Amino acid sequence: LVLVGATGIQPPEGDQILDQFVTSATDYARAGFADQSNFDRLFESEPSVDTLEIWEINREMTTRVAWKPYMFSLPLVKLIGGIKAPTLLVWGEEDRIVPLSSGQRYQSLIPGSRLEVVKGAGHFVEYEKPKELASLVDSL
Repeated sequence: LVLVGATGIQPPEGDQILDQFVTSATDYARAGFADQSNFDRLFESEPSVDTLEIWEINREMTTRVAWKPYMFSLPLVKLIGGIKAPTLLVWGEEDRIVPLSSGQRYQSLIPGSRLEVVKGAGHFVEYEKPKELASLVDSL
């Protein structure tokens, strides 16, 4: 099992998952990158209307499946300890969407799990550090 910057459990008190409904879609997506030039390379400095439309459709679906409570499930905390599969948790060191404390909480709840923090990456590790992520997954 590999979780990369996963939502699903509530961060410890004092931390929170960035609320995508109180910021523009572009600002939210930008928050996922440690290096803004990576965002610009993928989406240009101003994303196309087509891209913005896709992001809005995705936000609508997020509202349907992950609202109340926002981006976490209360029962999951009790269930997650039953995971038996080798589990790798990967977090960008500069993740401004899902705090590293969530990764640390996952690690404390999943027996034998391993947390790897990727330097120079935000929430979208797969875009900013794809080789590093592939290497970590390959190490399982």
